[in-house]
Parts: sequence; structure tokens; C-alpha cells
Amino acid sequence: MRKIYTKTFVYFAEIQYIYNEINNRNIIMDILNFTYYFLIYNLIFN
Repeated sequence: MRKIYTKTFVYFAEIQYIYNEINNRNIIMDILNFTYYFLIYNLIFN
């Protein structure tokens, strides 16, 4: 019983880790996209 519990716990911990990685990457991409569009906007409208 304990073995199954540990396996499930590790499994969920890995899912959580992957989920966090994806979220961090998305935040970074959002920042990059924002700066990119901001620069283009400034180039066009200045």
C-alpha cells in the first residue's frame, strides 16, 4: 500500500513540476512577445 502511495505522490509531483515549467515558459514568452510588439509599435508610429 505504501509503495503505491509513494508512486502516485511522485507521479503527481512530476506533473506539477512539468506544469510549472510550462507556465514559466509561457510567462517568459508573453514578456518577449510584449517587448517585441512594443518595439515594432514604436518603430511604426514614431
